[in-house]
Amino acid sequence: YNVSEVPTDGSPLELLGEKEIKGNYDSARSIDNTGLVVTTSNVNKWSFTQDLYRHHPQYCGMNSTEYEALAVETALNKTEAFLDHMLEDMKLQLDGTCDSFFQIAAMQSGDSDEDGTKTDGDMLSQFVQVLSFDMSANFENKEISTNVAGAYSSGWLSSVYASQGFVVTLNEGSHYNPNTNEWDSATYILGFDITGTTPKPFCYAEVAGRPGVPRNPYVTDFYEGHLRVVTTETSWSIDEGRRTTNKIRILKVPSTPEEGQEMNQTAETGHLGKPNENVEAVRFIGPRAYVVTFERTDPFYIYDLSDPTKPEKLGELEIPGFSSYLHPVSIDGVDLMLGIGVHVDEETQLRAGLKISLFDISDPRNPTENATFIDEGAYSSGGNDFKAFRFLTQS
Repeated sequence: YNVSEVPTDGSPLELLGEKEIKGNYDSARSIDNTGLVVTTSNVNKWSFTQDLYRHHPQYCGMNSTEYEALAVETALNKTEAFLDHMLEDMKLQLDGTCDSFFQIAAMQSGDSDEDGTKTDGDMLSQFVQVLSFDMSANFENKEISTNVAGAYSSGWLSSVYASQGFVVTLNEGSHYNPNTNEWDSATYILGFDITGTTPKPFCYAEVAGRPGVPRNPYVTDFYEGHLRVVTTETSWSIDEGRRTTNKIRILKVPSTPEEGQEMNQTAETGHLGKPNENVEAVRFIGPRAYVVTFERTDPFYIYDLSDPTKPEKLGELEIPGFSSYLHPVSIDGVDLMLGIGVHVDEETQLRAGLKISLFDISDPRNPTENATFIDEGAYSSGGNDFKAFRFLTQS
């Protein structure tokens, strides 16, 4: 829409261009004159898999070897038709090279015994699509021309991060742990290069072991060739009850074809916070990470990530309540962090209102809370809707 001249008589805005996009809208970003839209689509696999299950009548009376041979033959006979149907159903526009679509095989080990459990056994859980378009174009015939990239991933999309030349999508899924015979939460990460006209998927990672899940868009950051992600894992057992594990994970993003396509983890921190605390707010600024956790009190942590192989905790501050959004500011040349969150009654531990904190982070080994504002019984959406907040240097 044209917003350079907003009508004052109640008439609608001028439509400059439009395009119908297949899938569910998840997120959007604008970088200079480039617009980015991230969508997801679920794949209908029933037409392909319905004849492969062991209980299908065509396998009646067969032993395991005979069933496997016929199932493989059936699958091969249906593959081409299924792929044609899938491409048509998802409205994927291929240019004949598939350069804009990530190969599923790149995320598999080649060991069939592992691949069934490496990514919850379903690499076709969801199709993640990144579209880019030139927002300064003339939009002939009111049509928006888009460039498309995509990849299949396990789980479901939960977070999107974008920098000047890099888009990252994070899917929440599950990972089977054969050592514990349990399903652990996992984070599946896809990286797209957006430096050219068309987005290109070029790297991926699975946060494995006992991984966590991203909690908000600010838990991810790209800095000097490394992706930093704060994750939170929640587990439950009869003996220990509910437990959480929070970590900063640092992944090396490949920069040359020789480095391959997988983002390898270079380091991770120990648990962030006290036992069973959740991560409530994160902010990465250059080589440092600022993290707020909470269960009964509000620990505010500062980590040095300048060495991507050895993260170090610099400072810690413990105060009542917690911040759910952190915003860096500078006043009179002093580096500060503004926190918007929740005031908690120290005696009852109940949430009692809105709290705004001003942290002095000029000395990272000794952060302090310089000022607070508490509004009893109040609430602000700025703690979880970050566009509801704005900082003005002059009022």
